[in-house]
Amino acid sequence: MATFKTYVDSYTREDGKRSVRIRIYHNSASTSLATPYYVDKTQVTKGGKIKDVAIVDACNELIR
Repeated sequence: MATFKTYVDSYTREDGKRSVRIRIYHNSASTSLATPYYVDKTQVTKGGKIKDVAIVDACNELIR
């Protein structure tokens, strides 16, 4: 069974935004899918979780 996780990429653009990605784990292998969403540091917790509910909901729709 595949597992999905939304995360923020470590690369920061010049304007201070970071891309939101979806990590897929299946059979001990993982791959990453790019999304059209970007967040800045005010939308991310210190632990790396996304605070913006609209972006989290949009990513969950992509997973479904």
